Amino acid sequence: MKSGIGEGLQPLRRGIRGEAILTFKVMEPNRVRTNGAEYSVDNGATWHNGTYSTASTIKLKGLPSRQAILFRVCSMGTYQRKSAWTEAVKGVCGVGF
Repeated sequence: MKSGIGEGLQPLRRGIRGEAILTFKVMEPNRVRTNGAEYSVDNGATWHNGTYSTASTIKLKGLPSRQAILFRVCSMGTYQRKSAWTEAVKGVCGVGF
């Protein structure tokens, strides 16, 4: 899938323990069925499935607090097409990013 997540993936600043909200821009929303998020607590060595959303905002819960976390997002379309993952962005859950 050539179209997918555009520029601007960023975690929003929030002080809620174990929670992160990611915002991003979808380049061609009419071709995207859902967006998926992953996170890594070991600087990208391993990635954990976060959640899926049809919106350009994804809320992740149950994350480790006060620990550096990398986030990335991809878009999924029909016929199992998937965009590339975004560049990873760093945040710290529970204390604001």
